[in-house]
Amino acid sequence: MLSRIGFFASLPLVVLAGTASAGNTRLDALFNNQATGPVSNICYIRHYDKAHLASHPKQNVTDMLVYFARKKGDEAGSFYYTFDGQVKFRDSKKAFTFAGDCSRDADKPGEPVHCGIDCDGGGFDAVAKDDKSIVVTTGGVRLGDPEDDTPLGSKGFDTDDQTFLLQQTDLKNCLPVIDDDDLKAQISKGVVTQ
Repeated sequence: MLSRIGFFASLPLVVLAGTASAGNTRLDALFNNQATGPVSNICYIRHYDKAHLASHPKQNVTDMLVYFARKKGDEAGSFYYTFDGQVKFRDSKKAFTFAGDCSRDADKPGEPVHCGIDCDGGGFDAVAKDDKSIVVTTGGVRLGDPEDDTPLGSKGFDTDDQTFLLQQTDLKNCLPVIDDDDLKAQISKGVVTQ
């Protein structure tokens, strides 16, 4: 069973050299502030191998995925953006999930997308590095239920868990975090591919 996580921190924005700024990436196509568009769903993922983790002993994250979606609002022509994510850590077989809403200034394609985690859990920024990858930037992070002060030990973010390069992947890889059963069925059948 997946557990909900919360991020508790103010998160700095990190600008990285080589990030896309032309406003023509798939991430921009999703966050184009139009109710329709060529992209409605994107899945990004990263698995860190043993060699990477050995060279980054203060990185506790072994796997991360983030799914972004543009959804129809209640009023005709309205829409909003959401995300669902999952992270795994060293020495833990448990996958922790998190979700919330995202936004970006409509007049600034190529700028970071700001995402807030549900239940006052903090947030993160995502910026396109190129058309097929994003950089996710977190800050100080705390896992767990805000009502529970029990430390998670090695099952949490460490000092080298602040910037992550994720690669776009098939939407099927994000099925574990998508909670819309109709959408999951359409993705599984290949009806929805973006």
